[in-house]
Amino acid sequence: MSRFDISVNGKPTQSVEREELHHLDIIRLGDSEYHTTDENQSYHTKILEINLEEKIVIIDLDGKRFLCKICDSLDLILKSLNLNNKSKSIRKDLISTMPGMVLEILVEQGQNVEKGDPLMILEAMKMENILKAGQDGSINKICCNIQDAVEKGQLLIEIV
Repeated sequence: MSRFDISVNGKPTQSVEREELHHLDIIRLGDSEYHTTDENQSYHTKILEINLEEKIVIIDLDGKRFLCKICDSLDLILKSLNLNNKSKSIRKDLISTMPGMVLEILVEQGQNVEKGDPLMILEAMKMENILKAGQDGSINKICCNIQDAVEKGQLLIEIV
């Protein structure tokens, strides 16, 4: 069984088994809008932002905003071993976390960047994702162009 923990608006984490979600009825209305039914309750849901690196999703549920932090199976294993994700080495290079198309490159070769600075915009699943620097550094090489189709795991920007 796939298990993950979800923290909503900083409140204590709830543990959820993937199989527990079978009762949800989700209908896609648009690029990031959904109609969701859960146990005869109906909701209008819109995904406002997804940050894959931090595993954070910001949603609007019937006009109320929720910040959801998701811990997947690997996070739970690290937690059970008392290892936190910050103990693993952080790569400076920008690697694509999903297949998509490069919409915009926001930096130039030689430019200094700080952790969290936006580096590029990648369109994936009809959503624009802002990819940010994981650490401070300098742009050594831009390995893609605007309108390039990229694959998961592809090197996008070398940062030294």
